Amino acid sequence: MKNEDMKNAYTIGEIGKLFHIGADSLRYYERLGILAPGRGENGYRLYGADDIWRLNIIRDLRELGMSMESIGEYMKNRSLASTRALLEKELAETEEKIARLQRLKDNMEERLRILSQAQKLPAGEISEKTLPPRRCRVIEEGYASDSEMNLLMRRLLRREESGRLIGSNCIGSFFAPDEGAGRYTSAFLINENGPREIPGGRYLSVIYRGGYHQTPAFAARMMKFAGERNLRILPPFLELLWADVHETSREEEFATELQVRVEEVR
Repeated sequence: MKNEDMKNAYTIGEIGKLFHIGADSLRYYERLGILAPGRGENGYRLYGADDIWRLNIIRDLRELGMSMESIGEYMKNRSLASTRALLEKELAETEEKIARLQRLKDNMEERLRILSQAQKLPAGEISEKTLPPRRCRVIEEGYASDSEMNLLMRRLLRREESGRLIGSNCIGSFFAPDEGAGRYTSAFLINENGPREIPGGRYLSVIYRGGYHQTPAFAARMMKFAGERNLRILPPFLELLWADVHETSREEEFATELQVRVEEVR
């Protein structure tokens, strides 16, 4: 640094306040060779105009998410061509981040819609609905406890882009109403790219609130409902989780939908 520039130089404390950078970071930039502060008569670092424009560049590139090592390489050989290439690369990466954030936003909005709908679902009323075919992923393993179910759900979600359990009503189990309490035969995740298809058609549906121990009783009610209307049950039952332990610790707020396909007895 020239003597005439020393009068307009900044100490490490002053430059740190100006750029909101800690002294350790400034020393690190110096070790990388990005900054080259001069020294005053007392041996203290002094930062001049050359360091300031370098810090301006560092700040802009750090906002783009570049590592200090990458910034150091760029600073060693800057040109219009290298700057253009850098900006084009960062623009492409920024557009990808925006797209990823948009997908995340859409996902959160959908989950909020599902949670809102779950709070308004009429409970205890058996109804009929026509459903389209649904593709799904299935793990063909039965389970008997909530902890076993949660592990199966996590394994299913590992295969998905979002991998989120909160606020999803696409997750459930196939339930076989055997004698006694019945049993869960497998877990599924509704996904348009899934290898297996849940048939479309005429379905009975019921929503209940509270613990899953109610599933066998509601399945029995649905079978009775079908028999009274000359309908044949086509197992398995589908147990869809609208709201469970992933959304609330209050069991009374759990919302579960049972579905089963039916056809008229001829």
